Amino acid sequence: MRLKRLTAVLAVVALVLGAMASPASAHDVDRERLEWFGPPMTVETGEVHNKAQSRLARHEHKVKAKVKTRELSPGNAYTVWLVIFNTPEGCQTSPCGEADIGYGPATSSVIWSGASGVARPNGKLKTKGVLRVGNPAGYQQLLADLGAPDPGFLDADDAEIHFVIRDHGPVTGNPDQLTTFEGDCTAASSFGLGAGTYECVDVQFSIHEADD
Repeated sequence: MRLKRLTAVLAVVALVLGAMASPASAHDVDRERLEWFGPPMTVETGEVHNKAQSRLARHEHKVKAKVKTRELSPGNAYTVWLVIFNTPEGCQTSPCGEADIGYGPATSSVIWSGASGVARPNGKLKTKGVLRVGNPAGYQQLLADLGAPDPGFLDADDAEIHFVIRDHGPVTGNPDQLTTFEGDCTAASSFGLGAGTYECVDVQFSIHEADD
């Protein structure tokens, strides 16, 4: 009888340990609160409502990005960008910062996440996208467009990934508005890439560190 009980207990332990070791375990999914960018290149500490968050699910060769936010401009188009630090241990600060983008041992990349949308009349936005490791075709890599080194997305497990939500102004029907950094933006607000009339601006961000 004791042997049967011991066998049953060991079987349960094995099942629990197997679930903990599964690639879809809870530690592969990270949720972070979205914060506001303040005027220029600063961060406001007043923040966004607690329910405004980004969600990053890490898989072996890809990440899935989701955004649920609010207090945006109703009817405006927004894109979600991933600022990826492939080697965060090479960053000058922890978490990585602006000075680590483009050059240096952090091997960074800035890629449209595949997520975009138009804010609802109540200012809320829910959107999601998938980004695969590599240099994804059809996904704008901003640093490459600006002539800076851009290795692409190298490591889904260990990269530090920042979400950036960008405002492209009232929706116009131009597909570039929901797929590119410069869609409908003025040249001044898009590093010289755009030819539109709206002063585009990065409005919200979150940081997903690799060990979260």
